[in-house]
Amino acid sequence: MARYCFYCGKQLDDGEKCNCRSQGYYSTSGHADTVFEQYSQPKEDKSESSAKEADSSADKEYSDNFQSHTDQKRKNQQAKGRPFFYRDNAQRRARTRHRVPGLSSLASVAGWIRTPADKIREQALDSKKKKVPSVAITINLLILMLWFSLFYYRISLHYHALNENITGANSSGMLVYSLAISVLLCFLESFFIWILLRLMERLQVTLIDVLRLSRPAYVYLALFVILAIGTVVAVPLASLAMVMCGFMFAIYVHIRSICHVYNLSGNSQIRLMVFAIIFFAASFTFVEQLIPVLIKIAPTIPAGTIS
Repeated sequence: MARYCFYCGKQLDDGEKCNCRSQGYYSTSGHADTVFEQYSQPKEDKSESSAKEADSSADKEYSDNFQSHTDQKRKNQQAKGRPFFYRDNAQRRARTRHRVPGLSSLASVAGWIRTPADKIREQALDSKKKKVPSVAITINLLILMLWFSLFYYRISLHYHALNENITGANSSGMLVYSLAISVLLCFLESFFIWILLRLMERLQVTLIDVLRLSRPAYVYLALFVILAIGTVVAVPLASLAMVMCGFMFAIYVHIRSICHVYNLSGNSQIRLMVFAIIFFAASFTFVEQLIPVLIKIAPTIPAGTIS
């Protein structure tokens, strides 16, 4: 059987060795191509060899894939039999997600503090939340009613300490007045934004359209009012200032949500926010005007009538 050189393809006799590598047999490309063509195999042999190589490579790839799948399956079985602290971080995270189903809800609530701008934009552009947020409005009305009741009661105690003729707050009508002023302030917050959109921006929107985008505003308003309830007994004026800040921030968030939906510019956003805050701050005078209504003054007895 004839023998050929592995490097240059030259036919060799029995026991003969080729010295093509030591003599620089591949120094010129033209000579190397000529030698390779002279001693290469026929085309039929090349096609057969290439087909065999393709089959062998396919078999090797299939065997490698099968081996890797088998190894992975064996590793998973071994991992399941090990204690929990021997598993890797990916398995621990997967086990934790199954054990804590409410983790996504907690992350959604934390998004109002960690990424407020993204959360406001997400809520404004969410097509599934285009209804009036009745639950959020009801919760805000209840906590506002509680805050106004505590505020007027604390003010009545303060006036009673200064004047003995003041008997205290009218407890029977305090809750009614507190609920009425809560409804009025929440209504004015949306009404001022709506009327400014119609007059300044010429947008054909309704009051219901404005209320549909008020969910993020009421979320932050509830946070401010809850904090104000904790300080109303100790420092009522500081608590009043916190509630006012909560309404101002709610106006800002509400206008920002509207700008995301109706593609309003930054100038329009600032203009709407300034005028809405001015009008709403003026409406807070109703809080002071209700103080004489809720506080009872005892009738003064003349000194000469006492026998």
